[in-house]
Amino acid sequence: MSEADGPSRRKGLPVLTAAVREEPWIFGAALAASALYGVAPVVTSWALGRITDRVILPAFESGETSYAALAAAGAAIFAVAMLRVVGVIGRRVGAGLMQFRLQSTYRRRVAHRYLQLPFSWHQHHPAGRLLSTVNSDVEAVWSPIIPLPTALGVVIMLVSAIGSLVLVDPVPALVSVALFPAIGLLNVFYQRRLSPPGGARAEPACRGGRHRARELRRCRRGQDPGA
Repeated sequence: MSEADGPSRRKGLPVLTAAVREEPWIFGAALAASALYGVAPVVTSWALGRITDRVILPAFESGETSYAALAAAGAAIFAVAMLRVVGVIGRRVGAGLMQFRLQSTYRRRVAHRYLQLPFSWHQHHPAGRLLSTVNSDVEAVWSPIIPLPTALGVVIMLVSAIGSLVLVDPVPALVSVALFPAIGLLNVFYQRRLSPPGGARAEPACRGGRHRARELRRCRRGQDPGA
């Protein structure tokens, strides 16, 4: 974790909190759809298990089945698939609608604030920069809104999956709880071990010419080799 991650989180969390306060109903709908998609894998595994126990295995044992059992199994699979579809569409539409509404609201607020400033202030600020603030800066501020419901839905998915594992068998649940942090720590250790040293990035700039000792020393110090 870099040193810039702390200030980034301290600046980003108030922005996300303000977004939720601005559009609570849309965010709630997007979060509900994301939670629906998050619990869908657990519901899918439960439905497939019931279908296997009550329809597929008895059909293999007796050699026959009924149309009612097949229709119920198909309806259950269709319902689970629709659960996923509603979750995916709901969270994406809700997040996109929330982002576009926030961008529209704050563009109007910034433009209204520009109109309140005196003409002397506008003479010292280029119009292109002001338009960039209204458009690009506002868009960049609210760009994290799109993945926010999805990220929270992933947390709900992990909690529901671990909860279902605990109900089935606590031992695999404990193994899975310990496995995911271990994989994350291993990934961080792997990236740090393979990342190049700090001075290795400046050295290729010295290649391709005459490798004189003085230019090489200047390059490693971060100075202009041709000075």
